[in-house]
Formats: sequence, C-alpha cells, structure tokens
Amino acid sequence: MAQTSESKQPAMQMLLEASGFKRVVYVDDCNSITAERVNQLRQELGPERVAQLGVLSVDANVEDLDVLELRQSRAVEALSHEELIKVYDRLAAESGMGAVDQRDMLVFKQLSSAFGDDVSIHKLSMGQWRRQQEQLLEAAKVAPTLFVFDEDFRHEGLGDREGRRLLADVHRALAGVHHAIALLTHTVEPGEKEEVLQTEIEAETATLRGRVVVIGKGHLSKDKQGFVRRVKYALLAPLFAELKEKIRIAVLGGQKEALDAIAQMRVDSFERIMFNSSLNEGAWSPETVARVIAVLQEKVTRRGLRADATVHRIVSSANPICPVRTGQIPADVTDKALSLQRAEIYETEEDVNALHLPLEFGDMFEDSSGKYIVVAQACDLMVRSDGYRRDADRDARQMVPVVRLKEMGNKGESRVKYHPYEFELLHYDKSNQKRWYAMLNDLMYLPVWILDFAVFQANGSCAIASDTKPPDILVQPWKSRLTVLQERAARIVRLAEQVNKAVEANEDKQTLLHGLLRLPLDTPVLSTLGPPERAADGPWKLEVSLKRSGRLRERYATALLGQFASFISRLAHPHDLTRLETRDS
Repeated sequence: MAQTSESKQPAMQMLLEASGFKRVVYVDDCNSITAERVNQLRQELGPERVAQLGVLSVDANVEDLDVLELRQSRAVEALSHEELIKVYDRLAAESGMGAVDQRDMLVFKQLSSAFGDDVSIHKLSMGQWRRQQEQLLEAAKVAPTLFVFDEDFRHEGLGDREGRRLLADVHRALAGVHHAIALLTHTVEPGEKEEVLQTEIEAETATLRGRVVVIGKGHLSKDKQGFVRRVKYALLAPLFAELKEKIRIAVLGGQKEALDAIAQMRVDSFERIMFNSSLNEGAWSPETVARVIAVLQEKVTRRGLRADATVHRIVSSANPICPVRTGQIPADVTDKALSLQRAEIYETEEDVNALHLPLEFGDMFEDSSGKYIVVAQACDLMVRSDGYRRDADRDARQMVPVVRLKEMGNKGESRVKYHPYEFELLHYDKSNQKRWYAMLNDLMYLPVWILDFAVFQANGSCAIASDTKPPDILVQPWKSRLTVLQERAARIVRLAEQVNKAVEANEDKQTLLHGLLRLPLDTPVLSTLGPPERAADGPWKLEVSLKRSGRLRERYATALLGQFASFISRLAHPHDLTRLETRDS
C-alpha cells in the first residue's frame, strides 16, 4: 500500500498492515519488577532494616519480627506497578544493586502507544519469557511476530549483553519461519551508533548478519518517527536477507555455468572467437572473454531469479512495506545511492588512467579552459594490431569531434525550455547540486593522435616524450601505437625547432606549434614543447594541456552519440520570411 501525501493513517499502522505483523513480544528486565521480586529483595534486607527506610506504610511498632514481616509483605502486594518500582529502587539502592532506569519505565509505557491498538504486545520479564518461550515460539510459526529484546538484563541477575544472545536463540529456533528481531536498548543513542552496535552484533554472530536491527530507546521520547523507521527496517531485514541469499546463489550458479562454458571450449573455438576476433578489431582478448562470460552469466542469473517462486514471494512481501514514508532518508543512504549511480554512468579518472585503457568515445578531458567529451564513433577510435586506425597516410589526419561540458543551474530548478543541442550528464556533479550538459553546438575537432597521449600516462595527461615507455599492462596494439606516435611527434619537434629559430615572440611560437599539431586556430587548448634548450638529437617532450578525467560508460555514451548525430543532421529550412525584427532590435 503506497502512502500518499493525503494519507491520515499512521505510518506504524500502515507498516504493520503491509507486513502482516500483528504480534510483538517485548522482553525487558524492567518488566520483572513484581510484588514477588520486591518481597524477595525486602526479605534479603530484613524487616527491621526495611522499617528503618520507611518505604512502606506499615506500623513497625511491634516486637514480633514475624508479624512485621507479614505486614510488609501484604503492603508490597497492595502496591501499584509504579509504587512497586519506587519501592524497588529504594531497596535496590540500599542493597547496592542500583535502581531501575526510569527511561526503561517510560519506554514500557510508550511502547503500546507506538505500536497502536491493532497489535498484540506481550511485555515480559526474563523469567516470564523463559516460562512462556516455547508457547510464544510455536505461536510465531502461525502468526508473524516481531521479537524485541532489551540488551541489559542485570536487574534479573544476568549479563549486560544477554539481549543479543536471546536474539540469536530466537532466530535459530525459528529457522525457516518468517519473523523479525530487534534490539531495543539505551546503550546507544539514536543515530549512527545504532548501526555501529548492529555491525558489532553481526560480527559476533554470523547467523544474525543482515537480520537484526538495533533501535535506540531514545527514539520513543525524542523521535517517534525514527522509531517507526527502525521498526520498518526490522520488518524488511529478514526479507532482504533472504533475497540477498537467493541472489548470491543465482549469481554463483550463473558464474559457474558461464565459466564451465568457457572451460569446455575447444582450442580452435577459443582461438577464433576470443583471440582472432579481438586481434582483427584491436580489442584485448581477455576482455572479450570477460564480455562473453558476462553475457552468459547474466542470462543464467536472470533465469534463476525469474523462475524462483520464493524470490517472487519475497518481493511481493517487501513491495507494500517499502513505500511507507518514515521521515527523511539518512544522508549516508543518499550518498551511497549517488555513489552507485555514478559508478553505473561514469568510469573515474583512476578507472581509466591507472589501467591505461585505450581511448574510447565518451572519454572526458579537461584543462584550465574547460571540460570536454569525445563524441566520435567507437569504430573510428579502435587501434588495430599494427598501431594504426587507418592507412598510414590517413591516420595522422584523423580528427574527432569534442564537445564542451557546461554547468547550467542547480538541480531542482525547473527549466522553461530544453534545446536539442543539450545532453544532460546525469549526476556528473559529485555534490549532486549542479546540472551539467554536453553542449552539442559547442564543439571543436581535434587530432585524435594527440588525445592518444593520455593512454600512456598514469595521470591521464596528454603528453609524450622521446623516452616514454609503454606500461607493462598496455595492450599490444597500443604498444605499437606508441612507436607510431613517437615517430610522428619527433618529426613535428624537428620541424618546430627549425622554424622557431626565425620566430622571436612566444605567442607566435605557440601559434606555430598549434598549426603543426593541426590544432584549430584559437583553440583554447595549450601546447608546449620542451625542454627549452634542447640539444640536437637530445630528449624531447611534447604536451598539450588536456588531461583525461574519466569516461561516460558505453550505454550512456551511445545515447549521447545518437543525440549528437541527430543534431548535426537536423533539417535546415530556408530562412523564415515572417521574422521581420533583427536580433539586435
């Protein structure tokens, strides 16, 4: 059931209806303060000492201690629950045991209100839990039950971590039965520390991993919506844990079947499909193998998940719970979502440069003049095994379109009009505050061989030198490409130095070098040649100011390329005769 903005139904009620949970078992040592418990403590102190404390309205002017004992016992049995707590606290303080945390008593009262009238809540002490445990666990096999335990049971003579042990016992006893478990405690404040304690418990008990949710008792008095949110997580946790396990099994099954298919390939099949096809297209054969494995694995994994009725049941159970609104989404969840989404859309600077990945369409470059993205066809960028993309006489002349990226306003701001030359780069801004677009009408054509320089540099800079060495992890076509580029660059270096002798102004030298590199006039990209005083036949370095800063992944880069192709092939009509005003008027 999706929650609408007009809904008046409390979120907790919606959660419980959506999940089918109608029973809650809450075990806390504050529930153990009974007349029997108070009398036990009173007897340990003795009737005379209790009389001196004056905590009971009893006539103590009797000599017979048995009579005084009887009067005190009857007085205790006549006390209300709140009065029992007060007497217990005084007696416990006298005995050195310490008083019951009043916050626990407040939680005791607030819990019924938090869950509402439609839920059956069993509030138990540890002693009561032990006596009724078998019956309650049997009932949970019929009616889905949320088990909530306090962490600290010292008031019943047990440890301060007894609650987590009880959670593990319940989960083990209800293996295969749909149930939920949570730790409700004052040992952590609401917020990040809940997750810290949750992680600690999961590390101690592997069977609780992904299934237990810690809830700070402070939610009930300070943040009731936060309490509802944590209960929501507790209800979802067993479903998600079961689904994750199903996905793990399906993925491993798909992986095994895909790897088995590769292992069973004969040598001739492996050679022709994986190696020869890669060599023909300048691809790297291990990536081709990985590509085939991914296709096979996805096919088998999808079949395993789609054909599993249990997966469908889990999804059907979780779907009604998820839309119930329980307040703001935590910042770390938003950050994680953004990180995952960016990883799906973009490869980072480290992803492409540290691995010396070949130049591809969607590669992004930047310098002080701005940010750019390559919108050339993939096949036009593929380097063949001889180190060339085209015939040798054409390779040096190849130009590729590069469009400028532009920041245009904040996310959340509505725009009146979108133009066909704007391609939005979703989530490009790491802060997720700004909108960025590839401006298809703001492009320049650059020599592709200059952009190739970035492949050989671990930092992605477009630089090449006479002593540049091919990285060990560089694929073979690009090792051959380095030789081609160094020979080409060396010719330009020699020619530039010959002409530079007759040119005095550095600005003219920059223009000259731009011309030799085939960079368009007034291109904002800078180029440099060094060292300044190079000896004849000495080492040299040629560099342009661009640096590869990441990559738009293929699926999104293809969409960009499609929109670019549509834009540059747009129909140009004769001018409109009804436009009677000039642009300047």
